[in-house]
Amino acid sequence: MPRHTFWRRALAVPAALALALGGVAVATTSASAAPAGLTITSPVEGSTVDSRTVTITGSVYGGSTVIVYAADGTTELERTNPGGSLGEPTPYTVTLPAYASDASTAQTVRVGGIYGASGIPQVTLNFSLPEVAPVFSVTSPTNGQTVDSRTVTFTGIGTNGSTVNVLDTDGNRVTGTTAAVVVDGAWSTTGTYAADAVVSQTVNVNQVTGGAGRGNATVTFTLPAAVPVSNFSVTSPTNGQTVDSRTVTFTGTGTNGSTVNVLDTDGNRVTGTTAAVVVDGAWSTTGTYAADAVVSQTVNVNQVTGGAGRGNATVTFTLPAAAPVEPITLDAPTITSPTEGEVVTGDQVTFEGTGTLEAFIGLVVAPTDLLADLATEQPLTPAAAPENPADPIPVGADGTWSVTLALEPGEYAAVAIQSATEAPTDASEISEPSEPVTFTLEAAAAPTAPAGTPGAGGATPVTVNPTTRPSALASTGSDDVSAFVGLGALLALTGTALVFGARRRIAS
Repeated sequence: MPRHTFWRRALAVPAALALALGGVAVATTSASAAPAGLTITSPVEGSTVDSRTVTITGSVYGGSTVIVYAADGTTELERTNPGGSLGEPTPYTVTLPAYASDASTAQTVRVGGIYGASGIPQVTLNFSLPEVAPVFSVTSPTNGQTVDSRTVTFTGIGTNGSTVNVLDTDGNRVTGTTAAVVVDGAWSTTGTYAADAVVSQTVNVNQVTGGAGRGNATVTFTLPAAVPVSNFSVTSPTNGQTVDSRTVTFTGTGTNGSTVNVLDTDGNRVTGTTAAVVVDGAWSTTGTYAADAVVSQTVNVNQVTGGAGRGNATVTFTLPAAAPVEPITLDAPTITSPTEGEVVTGDQVTFEGTGTLEAFIGLVVAPTDLLADLATEQPLTPAAAPENPADPIPVGADGTWSVTLALEPGEYAAVAIQSATEAPTDASEISEPSEPVTFTLEAAAAPTAPAGTPGAGGATPVTVNPTTRPSALASTGSDDVSAFVGLGALLALTGTALVFGARRRIAS
């Protein structure tokens, strides 16, 4: 056997064994790698690549397959077959899958492959990945910005799922802010600075991803000046003003978010007002004073900010006079029965008439000679609250009224008045009197007794005692003169007694 043939066969055994072992080189002589001609030109051993997507380039004999393994030498990452002529150096390029953003920067791969029926011994390649630039920034407020409120919203972009913390220079979370979670690449959290916090503020904002810091920013900005207590005021009503309504709107200025209370001199909230909230530097609340409230009013107005008083004002103003209560005006009722000059027979009379729905009738029936005497007597002095007519007669739903009184025979005059209430307290509550009606009541004829009957000759005639002065009010049937005289004050208020007296003189 020629010597060169022997050596070719001898080398084929370890090459085949290497292929069977997944391309892991077992040949230790330089001659075993010579047939494939494998070289690596990029990346250079120990260099730092410029991307986490790494491309390996070099040359190998045509017809070879280049395989890149992980550091363990068995996990295949990528392979390529560059083609070319057998035995001729041919360029190859292998692009590896992109390394994750949290993958370590120090990386190792092994480059080997297959040439013909033999494995290509693996070559170790060490390189470094670039650091991952964190996706993180603060978009608001910006450095040097003067914000328009002491309630500040911090916003920015970041890595989804990360949390962002806004800390003051002492490392404490800014009051009101929370650990903001990045969603759809954005984050936001809001904090509020106290009214006495300095206007120049610096915050340190950091992003935490997977338990590790993945971004940091420092932002300095300026808060608006705190609103001074002197900003609180009452603009309406002003001291000494006469308002045009008993419904009063109180307005003024104050500190945003504060509440303003309008209290009377007893410390009670003015009826109708509420704790007004200051919005955009202004507040307003409306109260209503009762019709009988005195016209001179004083209110104490105070502002409460953060649970503490932050302003107080006292305002004195004048309400318009209460609108006078319109007197109740009722038309005079009528007496429809008995009619003027009618002669009624019997010992009782039914009076009928018309009136105003839901009103009450006061009916006075008196002997005409008594009324004539009243007309010439000293006028009665009306009392502040005249005696209430007994048993007022209600006007029915059909607008009529009726009452039956027991009377002794004689000549009578009747007059009716009406009131909206059962117990009027003032002449303004009583209607004008009705037209007086005079009538005569005659006793019914006594039945004739049969001849020979004891007591024949007829019943004893009824004798009217002229001193009794019978009178009747409503359904009382009273013969007490005082009942009528008590009503005289009520009649005097309306001139009714004079009407009777005049009519009596005319009739005579």
